[in-house]
Amino acid sequence: MVETGNFKFRAQKYFSKMKSTSEYFEITPSNYFMIVEIFDVPFCFIVVVTQILFVTFYSFTCRNIQIALSYLRNQIYKASSPEGLQKSIAVHEKILREMSIFDKHFSFSAFLSVLLTMTIIFRSSYKLAFQKDLLQNLKLNMIASIIFYSSLQLTLMISASLTNEAVEETRYVLQESLKKYRICVFEKLALKDEMEDKKLTLWNICVVSRSLIISSIGTLLNYGILLGTLGK
Repeated sequence: MVETGNFKFRAQKYFSKMKSTSEYFEITPSNYFMIVEIFDVPFCFIVVVTQILFVTFYSFTCRNIQIALSYLRNQIYKASSPEGLQKSIAVHEKILREMSIFDKHFSFSAFLSVLLTMTIIFRSSYKLAFQKDLLQNLKLNMIASIIFYSSLQLTLMISASLTNEAVEETRYVLQESLKKYRICVFEKLALKDEMEDKKLTLWNICVVSRSLIISSIGTLLNYGILLGTLGK
């Protein structure tokens, strides 16, 4: 009888705890969303600041590479002997080596940055175009978000594209100058490794170019129209 009474008391205590727990969970949804909103603001702030800092650093580095290559092209034009051209080739090799290291360390970050911006642009554009019940303030926020992340994406991709074009232009100028001294330069200088195709990429998947920029914009439009049509 004592054991039965103890068991009954434990059962009543257990079910009372279950009841209090269920009542607790009935209250938590509103608190949960409040907590999500509280942490959502600093998270978004961190993402935005990180994006701005990375894109600024990436574009600044690309600009420095472009300036160095522009200066190198001027030196190649001024070279009047194989020795002077040899110095320019050594500088060219060093610039490409540094650019290759930069791409190795930051191509994945650039890929993630472009992927994140395209995702946010697509999400905001889709809601703005196909959801008719949006509040005016929310529409303005989405428009601002589209403009902001589009500018980040274009800044990063245009900087990398211009850098790759500068590399290609410098390569062409160097090859034209080598024709003047083809006998001694081509035999004495090992240019095969230096002349390899070294360009800025997105995670080594694709080289950043103007056509890639246009393709990314076209992809957003095509998938937006497709999903909008299927949604209807």
